[in-house]
Amino acid sequence: MSAERVSAERVSAERVSAERDSSGVLSQAGLAAMRTGGVESAGFAYAFGWRVSLFNGVRAVHHGGIVPNFRGKMAMLPDSGWGVVVLTNASSSLPLPLAPTSHRIADAVTASLAGAPLGESDSRFRLMHWVLLAVTALILLSQLRGLWRVTRRRTPSPPRGVFVRDVLFESAWVMFAIFWLPRVVGVTWPEMFRGSPDLSWWLASTLLLSVANVAYGVAHNFKGRYIRRD
Repeated sequence: MSAERVSAERVSAERVSAERDSSGVLSQAGLAAMRTGGVESAGFAYAFGWRVSLFNGVRAVHHGGIVPNFRGKMAMLPDSGWGVVVLTNASSSLPLPLAPTSHRIADAVTASLAGAPLGESDSRFRLMHWVLLAVTALILLSQLRGLWRVTRRRTPSPPRGVFVRDVLFESAWVMFAIFWLPRVVGVTWPEMFRGSPDLSWWLASTLLLSVANVAYGVAHNFKGRYIRRD
């Protein structure tokens, strides 16, 4: 069953239950409990499977999700009978730290149905996206340039102390990213590649370049070869 059909049937079930008595999909008591907020959080309250908050002063129940290749959010206005479902095919962590596109669109449409004016497109999304792309590209190009200059002997050999420091730093970064980063973010490398392949491939590329820089530098240092000045 497609995600679109599942979402549509979920909204329909909630609406039918709200319009009927105990013969509906959910009892009125169960439906009310599901939509009643309990623990307060930043801007919303947790209910049973839903978040409850106010959109332009109107009560709304909503929830979103992020899985590999998919982003989506569902929001409903129980008092007026409106439901909003936004699904997107996406597999990227960008544009952190902004919310996913599906969530922002669903929130904007829900607020509009609650009487708020529909605002203009948020330019922060495009700006943040290009800034992050530029930063990641510059880091990758800088590593490529450094490796090319070293292999082409266009930089003088650094002092031994500087060389050892650079090797230790690069090695520590590679070890941290490979073994400790998955523990820090709470996902494995395969999950990172499925959930955010663009950033994962960029990170893997930087790690491979770091390994290449370390390997090349150590090999030449042990051989006693020094890079000449042009």
